[in-house]
Formats: sequence, structure tokens, C-alpha cells
Amino acid sequence: HPSQIRTTIDRPLQEFVEAQVQQVVRDLAHKNVHHAAAIVIENQSGEVYAYVGSPDYFSEADLGRNDGVQALRQPGSTLKPFLYHLALEQRIIRPNTVLADIPTYYPIPGARLYSPTDYSETFLGPVRIRVALANSLNIPAVRVLEKVGVSNFLLHLHQLGFEHLTQSPEHYGLGLTLGSGEVSLWELARAYLTLARLGQAKSVVTTLSSPSPNRDDLSVYRKQGRQGRQESKQLSDHRASKQSPLFKLPYSNAKGEQPNNLKHSNLKHSNLELSTLSTWALITDILSDPQARAQGFGVDSVLNLPFPAAVKTGTSSNFRDTWTVGFTKNYTVATWVGNFNGEPMEQVSGVIGAAPLWHRIMLHLHQSQEPAPFQAPPGLVQRPVCALSGLRPTPACPTVVQEYFYPDDLQDYERQSDTFYQITSVGANQQSPQYMVNLPDEYNEWLARQPQVNLAPGKMKILSPREGDLYMLYPTESDQDSNSAVQRLEFKVAGLKSESVEWWLNGEKLTTNSSNSFFWPLGPGDWTLEVKSGDISDRVTFKVQLAENPPTRRGFSIAGPK
Repeated sequence: HPSQIRTTIDRPLQEFVEAQVQQVVRDLAHKNVHHAAAIVIENQSGEVYAYVGSPDYFSEADLGRNDGVQALRQPGSTLKPFLYHLALEQRIIRPNTVLADIPTYYPIPGARLYSPTDYSETFLGPVRIRVALANSLNIPAVRVLEKVGVSNFLLHLHQLGFEHLTQSPEHYGLGLTLGSGEVSLWELARAYLTLARLGQAKSVVTTLSSPSPNRDDLSVYRKQGRQGRQESKQLSDHRASKQSPLFKLPYSNAKGEQPNNLKHSNLKHSNLELSTLSTWALITDILSDPQARAQGFGVDSVLNLPFPAAVKTGTSSNFRDTWTVGFTKNYTVATWVGNFNGEPMEQVSGVIGAAPLWHRIMLHLHQSQEPAPFQAPPGLVQRPVCALSGLRPTPACPTVVQEYFYPDDLQDYERQSDTFYQITSVGANQQSPQYMVNLPDEYNEWLARQPQVNLAPGKMKILSPREGDLYMLYPTESDQDSNSAVQRLEFKVAGLKSESVEWWLNGEKLTTNSSNSFFWPLGPGDWTLEVKSGDISDRVTFKVQLAENPPTRRGFSIAGPK
């Protein structure tokens, strides 16, 4: 009948998802949460089995006619898997690459230095990409984007169907991987469907031209109805004559017409294999690894299911949006929790807001049969690596894990052994070796903040300042006052035990103490700091320059030369 629209919606599932959307809003109402949305897609066909744009479409007072599936919001960290995929595919990083999760600063023209931080506001130091992505670490992701290039990543996102990222690469900057653009839940679900299908993009379908031979639960909607309400009935043989309760169809205009992207999402890449299977499968393997994400989300996380599932969360700035998108072999589920008016929630992150909704839907979808496990990345091989360095382990490495490798990288694997750990002593029974860590210089500042720093024996390391650092000495309002505060720089060293240490600056001895730090009043010039303790020493050079104007922000950090 021309007045009817045959949809792919599974009515019982739709009603369940509606109830869960309403439930999560009730559960989090005390945290200023008022809206949520969800979409369920069957992976093989691309058919949308459930589509809930708001908790109550008919509640005008609660902005119910907003469509949270199509609304454009900041996606938080949900785009990171596609960045890592691109970097791996272009061999900018390898599966065993270690990234530095340490304080990092990026100059932005006309603005203060940009220093990304993680949700936990802590730093993990050296992390393998599996750990960085699974725990959604921000600084490693920004480091990868810096290598990939914002333009390349933006193009990759366009290929994946993110049609609303229309600004220039300069507009988004390095924050693109952290959610500086705006996307819809529909676009996220579509992109993760491509990931679930190992790079084989599939058009997302909401309407059918003919009944599906395998479905007796499709819904037909008649466009007539008072005040925009649609009536529906089941297309099952034993219930075809019965009318169902009122149902929400995602119409967006006064005539009740569906937008083009809801009829049939015909993407240019609908039949295009975007990349090799192995890299897509590797990203899936990382996102479905509960051990890899345990550090950030815990061992008993709501993201964990009793069957294989890949998942990623996201939280936009100031807790305005929370997202969880994931998939099994059978279904892709995307959820959003937030407020249509953009009001911040009260400390509600993705794992608190959208993840419980995603978890409930996934359990319901697979209650009768668990999904098949994900396939191992085809063509890749596993090898043991030292967990900290990602390199071939030596006897000094205390923690060894398995990681995948591209065959082309196996020669480098055999040639490069771990250098982060060194054995310092072995007990009388030869079973209790003591280890010391020997990290590259870029970790000096991070090491300085750690409660304990164990360096290789016979080695001392200056943690602050770093080699090549430039410090700006700013004038203060009270510089003419004889009582003005002196700006001081902390010299800090690691590797000391109980021995005394001598501090030398430009060949002149400053002091001798038994502490691992010493505060020096900043003075302009080129400086060489040398620290001596017994027969070991370390040396760095740094500069202090006079700034012409007072600072416009508190504090400063200038990275040394690359």
C-alpha cells in the first residue's frame, strides 16, 4: 500500500531498547541526565533492528522530538580506533610500538600551549599501543595523530562516512582524535559496523522494498495519525490483523517524510574494502581484550560481557556527552547519554552513562545464543614481548606478554631486544633477581613524578631540567620591590641511595647534600648543570631567557628540541 512504510525494526527489540533508554535516564536523573539514544544494527544485512532517538518522543516538555541518533555532538574518544587503524595500516606505528604517556605540550598559534590530559589525570609512562587504545589514553593518541597528520586522518574519517566533519584540518587540529569535531550516533554506528565487518562497508538500511524471508517481526507504519503519531502492525502470520501499541518512527519533518539518510544510506564506499583484513581484525582484537583495558576500567568493568565483544567509550568535554559503541560478530550497538540542551552532567563519563545501556542491550541480544568469537588477525603472527618496551624479552624482563606482528617486522623483532630492564643482583638461590629500569631521556619528567625511581646500577640521571630546555624568566609586578619573590627552578636527580651529591653549575660548585633535589634561583644565561656522586655523574645544558612581558597564564612548559 502506498501509504505504508515497511521498516527493518524488530518490534520486541525496539520496545526493549525503549524501556532501557528510559531506565538509564531514571537511574542517572540525580546526576542531571535527561536524555539518551540507541541504535542496533544487524551486521550481515546492515538492517536497523532498533532505533530510539529519545526517552519519550511524545513529551514536548522534555524535548522528546529531538533525535539523539541523528544529532551532532562531540564524540569524545570514540574516533581513536580509526586513528590507530590508519597509523597501523600505513606502518607509521607497529603493533608492538611503545608510546610515551607523559606530560606533553603543543604550541598553538595565538593561544597558550595545548597539553592534553587523560580522564584519570595521571600518566602511565611507556605504553604499548594495545594498552593505549584499550584504556583510551589521550596523550598517546595525540602523538599518533601528530605522526599521521590531521589531514590524512580527516580524509580517513570521510571515507568511513563521517559526513559532517566539514571543517578544515586546521579547524580541528590535534584535538580531532579527542572529539573536537561533531558527529552523530548514526555515523558512529555505521563506522563501527565497517570495523565489525573487517573493513567491508555496508549500507545501513531502515526500510525494505519487500518482506525479509527470515523475519516475521517486521513492522509496517501507516503515515496517518493524529498529532504526528504513527500506528503500526506486525507482519507475522499469526498477528497480522492485530494493531500494535503506538510506536515511534524517526520522522523529522512535518509531512512525515523520512530523510534520505534514513531510507537507505548509499555511501560511495558501500562495496569498497577500505583496507586489509588483518589491521581491522587487530583493532577488533584490542577493543575486545578485557585484560588490556583493565588498568583504566578495572577487571570487573561494565564493558565486559560473558561473550566476545569489542567496545569503545567516549566522553566529551565537561561531561556533556557520553558514548559507548561496540559490536559482536552479530550486532553493532551504539548508545548515547546526555542532555539535548547541552547541559553538562555531573561527573558522568562514558563508562557510567552510555556503557550500562550498551551492556543491557548486548546481553538481551545474545540471551539465547552467544556470538561466535572474533577471528585472529589473518596473516599476523604472535611473539612474546616485554610488556614495558614492546621488544623481544631478555632474562631481565619481569613481565612478558604476547603481541601480534606483521611478517615484515619479524626481522626487526629478532634483532632488537629489550633495553628497559637490567638485572642488578641475583639472590643466593638464583631465583630472585632484582631489576632496575633504564628508560629513554624523554621519560625524565614523568620519572620525576613517580614515588620510586629505580635506575640501572652505577647510573645517575638528571630529571629536571632536561637537556636543551628553555626557561623564560618573567618580570613580576613587584620587581622593583626588594622583597619580591625569587623565581626558582628545581634541580632533580634519580639514582641516589644514601650517598651525598655535589651540584655544579657552569663549573662552579653550588652545594653538597644528600637530597635528590636542589632549588636554584633562575638567572638568564646558558647553563651546564653537572651532578656528581662518588664516581658517577650526569650532565645537562639548558637556557634561561628574559621575557619582555609578564605571563598571561600561570606556569610554563617548553619542550626541548626534538
